[in-house]
Amino acid sequence: HGRARLSLALLAVLAAMLGFGAATGVLGDGSRAVNVVWTLGALLGVHLVSLGLWLAAMLFAGKAPGGALNAGGVPGRLWLRLVYALDLSPQSVELPLALGGLLGRSRAAVWGIGAVSHGLWALALGGAAAGLLLLFATRRYGFVWETTILPAAAFTALTSALGSLPEQCGFPVPDAALVAASGNAVMAEEAGRHAWAGWLLGCVLVYGVLPRLLLALACGLLWRRAS
Repeated sequence: HGRARLSLALLAVLAAMLGFGAATGVLGDGSRAVNVVWTLGALLGVHLVSLGLWLAAMLFAGKAPGGALNAGGVPGRLWLRLVYALDLSPQSVELPLALGGLLGRSRAAVWGIGAVSHGLWALALGGAAAGLLLLFATRRYGFVWETTILPAAAFTALTSALGSLPEQCGFPVPDAALVAASGNAVMAEEAGRHAWAGWLLGCVLVYGVLPRLLLALACGLLWRRAS
């Protein structure tokens, strides 16, 4: 338990730092325009793919020996393997299979590892949101979207669809005129910069941090019930 808590704390700090670093990497130092589509894809793309793989893995969890420990998400399995690696006793070799057999019957292992995975993802995405907020507060960015074959209406519809939920939470969302103007030139006006910054931050929080927090809470409750 002590090794589990220590390794989990280290992974939590690492996840937040990686998220913060991802935000600073995609935004840059302000010397170049921020492509809003690429920025949002870079911050949420891996998260969405990982979430889809987790949902698929849940359908097959526990159908093979030790299979319960192979579900729940990559960060949670990484944490569990790190705990095993710190244990040098002979029994540690058989511990994963034994633990999977014991907890797999009630899917407790799936929910426990899932809670850790979603919690680490929430910390990483929260670190990215904190990085966005800090950089938006201390640097001046211009925003643009670019395309060769797609019409401006496609980006207008995409911005409006993705911004519907953040807008209900109070985040600013660019209107159709602002989206069209950002495709012709870098948006440097103050109102436009505020709208794009709020849209990016709102999307990361609503589509990234919030789902992971809710899933971590749900998996945690199911873990307590199953165990």
